[in-house]
Order: sequence, then C-alpha cells, then structure tokens
Amino acid sequence: MEGNPVQSVFVPITKEINKLPCLNYLEIISKKLTNYQMYKAYQKVSEKGVYQTRSFLAVKKSCDANTKVLYVGKVQKGLDGRQVVHLGLYKTSATGGLQLALWAKEIGLKLRLHVFVAENPLLAHSLVPLENRLASELKPFIGKYK
Repeated sequence: MEGNPVQSVFVPITKEINKLPCLNYLEIISKKLTNYQMYKAYQKVSEKGVYQTRSFLAVKKSCDANTKVLYVGKVQKGLDGRQVVHLGLYKTSATGGLQLALWAKEIGLKLRLHVFVAENPLLAHSLVPLENRLASELKPFIGKYK
C-alpha cells in the first residue's frame, strides 16, 4: 500500500460519516478525576461572562457520581464540524459546545468518542428520540435532554 496507510483508510470513512446523521457520546476514561471535579471545572468556565465569545452547553444542577459519560449528542451531517466546536476551536457565541480546549487539558480530562452512524440519511428524523433515550441510559452531566 502506497502513501500513509492511516490516511488511506480513515479519510474516505470520515468523508462518508460527515454526510450522514450520527449519534455520539463522550466517554470519560480519566481514572484520577472524580465526576465532581470535572463538573465543577466545566461549571466554572461556562459561567456567564468568563468567555463572552463562546457558547457553552447546559450544565445540570448536579452530576451523577457514577456516570462515565460527559455528553451525548447528535448531528444531521457534518460530524467533524460539530467536534471542532466541542473541542473549542470554533470561536463563536452562536454555536454551543463543550469548549474542551478551555478546561479539559488543565484538569487532565481524557475522553473517548463513540459514534453511531445512521447509514440511511432518511433516518435523520429519528435522532432526537434516540439521543434522548441514549442520554437517559448513560446519564451525561452536560447537555439538556427530554
């Protein structure tokens, strides 16, 4: 195989995923942090006025001490762009995100991204109920769900 094997395998997959509806969640894999420490770090940075050019996702009034999930989300298409917002690399107050660059490294937060791809774009209308169901099972402490 010529060229970069990682690039040749993953770039086409990524391009296809970006055209399709996806559910995703961020699993917390840090061993040394408590959920309360993560919760307080996010709560502090997301307070109004701290970063006026950024929009943050809703933080719950309390966090489940047993959850291993930071956030559950969905995207109709463009998973890569949504993750850029969550990483904190898209500086706008119009689009809410986790803004991880502003707080996660400082506390040593380590995450694993899980993605579920709907192979048929027509399934995009099913994302909201699926996201709500996944969130009710995983109990993330950031984000609003019904």
